[in-house]
Amino acid sequence: MEQNVKLSPPWIDYANELVSLFGRDKDIKTEYDDDKKTFRMYVDDTDKANALQELLPMEKDFGGTVLNIMVVPADKSEEPTDAELIKKAFKNNPAVVEIVDKKLFERPVTYVSFIKEVIQYYNDDLGDLHGNKSALLQDIAREIFNGKDGVYFCTDNK
Repeated sequence: MEQNVKLSPPWIDYANELVSLFGRDKDIKTEYDDDKKTFRMYVDDTDKANALQELLPMEKDFGGTVLNIMVVPADKSEEPTDAELIKKAFKNNPAVVEIVDKKLFERPVTYVSFIKEVIQYYNDDLGDLHGNKSALLQDIAREIFNGKDGVYFCTDNK
């Protein structure tokens, strides 16, 4: 049995996480260019494109290597809340089971519930026999969106 021992740089890991979150969405086509260190998201839905542009960093620095993230098209609109942006960003995404608004200690919160599935992709994890990263979409979303106000990510319990 031949083992894959190539190292997976963190910017490729991040691109894989973006594909894991949005690769199934029929409104979004993703494209990664390793030579230019560019990740593009072509978004058919204008509201979704605006939401993603507001939520995602336009560049991510990995110790001197910068990954540029581009959302196309990305028309600016009025300033919606993080919860409104999240709802638009995940609209019709088959990885999402439901998005629910609730009150938590009299404060409005939004829960994004993802499908109950383990995502795997190669990222040179030496602790994994196959070098894969295994994660839930909720964990990937927490890392990608990094603490949006009043928004929580979880996994469906069905």
